[in-house]
Amino acid sequence: VTLGSGPAVAEPASSIAAPIPFPMTLSNTTPLAFGMDADTVSHALRTPLVYLRGRPGLTRAFVLIDSRHGILKADEEMFDLLDEAAVTYQVVLTKTDKIKPAELEKVRGQVAAAVKKHPAAFPEIHATSSEKALGIPELRAEIAGLL
Repeated sequence: VTLGSGPAVAEPASSIAAPIPFPMTLSNTTPLAFGMDADTVSHALRTPLVYLRGRPGLTRAFVLIDSRHGILKADEEMFDLLDEAAVTYQVVLTKTDKIKPAELEKVRGQVAAAVKKHPAAFPEIHATSSEKALGIPELRAEIAGLL
């Protein structure tokens, strides 16, 4: 639609550029899922997952898990939804500087055991801290290798 001093004029569809394909999308679903029950989360996330299902250009999704809490019920539900949508995903532990090294290894082991049960989960787990830049270069290299 072109706006000017006269009436609005619709442009022919041929002049609209096709969407540019993109290899990567960053998304944070935590605010969406916070405070919702499992059925509401499942319904709310189903639309984006329908979009992701069968996308040939989507190599991998990354699921961020707060290392201070480990895997929560909402994370398990996300794993199930991604499994159902056949979207390969990889877990990234965040805020690893906020817990002791022994606790991090315990959480990493629990997460590794959990992802083994999910067919779409990529087995390698990244541990990161944005404040101390721990694991960030390795995660960036992994992402760059997927492009």
